[in-house]
Amino acid sequence: MGSFWSFLHLKEVNKIEIDSIERSLEHRKIIEKKTFLNSLYIEWYTKIKKISNYNEYGNFLELGSGAGFIKKIMPNVVTSDVINISGLDKIIFANNIPFENKSLDAIIMVDVFHHIPNVREFLNEADRVLKTDGVIVMSEPWNSIFGRFIYTFFHHEPFKVNSVWELANQGPLSSANGALPWIVFDRDKVIFEKNSPT
Repeated sequence: MGSFWSFLHLKEVNKIEIDSIERSLEHRKIIEKKTFLNSLYIEWYTKIKKISNYNEYGNFLELGSGAGFIKKIMPNVVTSDVINISGLDKIIFANNIPFENKSLDAIIMVDVFHHIPNVREFLNEADRVLKTDGVIVMSEPWNSIFGRFIYTFFHHEPFKVNSVWELANQGPLSSANGALPWIVFDRDKVIFEKNSPT
């Protein structure tokens, strides 16, 4: 990896098993320590706060909270992950969200959608738990010229634009296809809209 990208490279986590709790905890320490990365997360969550119409009286859920930074910006969000990481509120899988029908104002995901093994199941479950005017707010990789170059040559996760919607369920982080959001919402937009629950 060239020196230009070294400020983003998290060499501290390379020796830690990708699907372990320890890896998420190490990410938390690194992002808190590295000023540039910390400011990126603050910027992302500040934008997410606005897009999700966040308010202190609503019901907001973050899936795949991982290192768990959202409460710095949105304190009453329910944080979750599929592994038991200290400091998070719940263990929740995307295909089985333990909330009542039409009870959530927003589901928030930062780099999570492209790790969900069956996005059809997630989209159906999200439709069930979101209020009529509820939203899914996500930040994901995209298949732009620049994005495809970065994710293909400088990122550890696969980026397969010719793939299907389902992932092999290997582990919470090792199951991945960075191109999945583009596949579902752009390449297969007609299929998505035809089969969309609402």
